[in-house]
Amino acid sequence: MAEVVDWRKVRTGKDGSLSVKLPGGGEALIGECDTFRMWMSYTNVDFQPVGSAVNFAVPTGHTIHVSLTETVIRDDLMIDAVMEAVKDGAPEFVFTGKLEGKSNLNVPRTSIRCEACIPDGEIDLLNITPGETVKRAWTFRSNADPKKL
Repeated sequence: MAEVVDWRKVRTGKDGSLSVKLPGGGEALIGECDTFRMWMSYTNVDFQPVGSAVNFAVPTGHTIHVSLTETVIRDDLMIDAVMEAVKDGAPEFVFTGKLEGKSNLNVPRTSIRCEACIPDGEIDLLNITPGETVKRAWTFRSNADPKKL
């Protein structure tokens, strides 16, 4: 018989948080982050053996990504580190995403850490629209496998 789902255990965005460990040390909650995402994408090559109608996917690697949208309140966290390192390459960050559990309902907490994250693609240095909140979009790639804490 199927287990009955307890809908009181559903978690929402208010149960999540993202913190960053900066290249110079110290870890801080990114309280100005309103959305973030951590994901893994696989790379496969096709293989079709003689006599088979099936094209098989053969995994060759994977990539770990982190993206976030930051409401610009201060620039002392990540953008300063990027601007300081721009001549020498890219700084490395460590991100820890958490999804808090509901202790009164015995829902476990989930924490995933992505290390050796470097900026990837475009970074909004300034993105301004009159009448709107100023936000900065970030995308990173991790040069390490994620860790479940």
